[in-house]
Amino acid sequence: MKKFDIVIFVAFITLIMMACTQKKQQVATSQLSQQESEVKEEKKGDSENNDSTAIGNICLNVTREEFEHQRKIFIKETPKLGELKIKSVSGLFYNDRLAAVQIISQQQDYHKKGTSIDGWSMMYYEKYGIQHISNRNKFDYEKGMKAIAITDLSASDKPFSSFEQFMENPFKTCYKEEQLYSEDDIDSIFYYFPLINRKLSRLPKYRQKYYKKIINEIEERYRKENSVLADASYIVSKRKICEELRIEINDIIERNNEINTEKHKNDPSWSVIVVAYLPLCDKYDNNKRRKENERKRKMESDRQEDIKVVIL
Repeated sequence: MKKFDIVIFVAFITLIMMACTQKKQQVATSQLSQQESEVKEEKKGDSENNDSTAIGNICLNVTREEFEHQRKIFIKETPKLGELKIKSVSGLFYNDRLAAVQIISQQQDYHKKGTSIDGWSMMYYEKYGIQHISNRNKFDYEKGMKAIAITDLSASDKPFSSFEQFMENPFKTCYKEEQLYSEDDIDSIFYYFPLINRKLSRLPKYRQKYYKKIINEIEERYRKENSVLADASYIVSKRKICEELRIEINDIIERNNEINTEKHKNDPSWSVIVVAYLPLCDKYDNNKRRKENERKRKMESDRQEDIKVVIL
């Protein structure tokens, strides 16, 4: 092999080795960046899950003194939420820790307008969306360590005076019109005959008797005929009586809506947000179940003692 060829060969091998080394470094760097990104994302998730911020600078699970300090700062820096001025901010405590923060707006009239497009409910819906809706009936949203209950139809500017009251009672809301039954409700509500009895109570007694008589006749005729033709006739009869009942109940609902809308047209309403600390909610529920179990055990023990006394 010529000297020149040897030099070219060595240079070629050197370039290949350098390329391989650079590739390994790039892969290692890429893997490290990916790992760092995953760690950051995990820490971010942990941070969100452990976040105890109720609103603004106010954190949950703090002492009364710390809450009062945070509350004054919040009120000074945040006179409004969305389009509504804030009337008051109060703390609901459990075992001397801040279990929930209650924010109440100045009086508004969304229930009269039939919409709360600028209210706090829409504001939180736009922030969290329906995919964040809570599994607990009391709350509209859950995120990490906290849960949120919200309404733009509060009938009171002081809904809850204690955490216990909040946990045991729903919002007391102002009047809003009752929804009419649609044609689709024939299948979902009226189609199953036993459910109709619940709706008949809306009618005068003589109309209740009329519908019960018709329904019994339809059911009795179907039991006697029991054929394919009877099935078809049965369905048609059911739909006809259900549609008749739907229209009659809707007439009653419409009349009641007119009366009550006029009656309650000047009722006041407020928007209210309650942000609660889930660990303390769970603690409250567990203590409540424990006390209830203890009460039942005591009642059973007392009953057994009474039985012994009677036997003796």
